[in-house]
Amino acid sequence: MRARCMAKTKSGARCKAYALKGSEYCFAHEPLLAGARANWRSAGGRKSGKRAALTEAATVRTPEAVRDLLARTIEAVQNGDIDPQTANSIGRLCSLQLKAIRDIDLARRLEELERVVTRREG
Repeated sequence: MRARCMAKTKSGARCKAYALKGSEYCFAHEPLLAGARANWRSAGGRKSGKRAALTEAATVRTPEAVRDLLARTIEAVQNGDIDPQTANSIGRLCSLQLKAIRDIDLARRLEELERVVTRREG
């Protein structure tokens, strides 16, 4: 069984996380990783700022625009500019947008058919 972290929380309770292999501390408390953690937090902040790259022209009113947004999203994930969870949300929203576009198109076509039938009957 793995050992628990030896660090104390701010409340004075013992940390409940498991210690890293070969250490008495978990990832969050290991003193040797303090500098690396600071760098990773800083990098995380810079990465989150890159989300704006996808929002600059996110007018997605046609199937082609949805396709283009999905292509940019895939590239952004591959480049590490956005996280997969955000990309997953974008993908789900694109799916909903395509459904809405199809529904609106179907309603327009149905209205046009009804007009044609009404003209023929009258």
